[in-house]
Amino acid sequence: MAGAGEPEELAVLRAEFAAEEGSFLLGLHEGEWDAEGFTRLERAMRAACTWCAGAALLERWLAEGFHLIPREVRAKAACLRRPPHDTARLCDRLDDLSLCFFLGEPPG
Repeated sequence: MAGAGEPEELAVLRAEFAAEEGSFLLGLHEGEWDAEGFTRLERAMRAACTWCAGAALLERWLAEGFHLIPREVRAKAACLRRPPHDTARLCDRLDDLSLCFFLGEPPG
């Protein structure tokens, strides 16, 4: 749960990881690639990487999300009738953010 001093992006990330109404992930599960939603997800993941860099402990929901979401997005995107032309590159960016998150280094 986002607490005092945590960036607002963590609340956005929690909603995205939970595939709440209006989230990129919910749209993807319904067969839609929302470019604006992807940007929102990526920004929130980037903020979490920066926020959590060097943390001794990581919250479980964050670790699970950063572990699962890049693979889930890649798998779901492969099934879309009209995926974005640069799907592989976009998915690679999520993979990079996942690595940054677990290595404790803020993304470049």
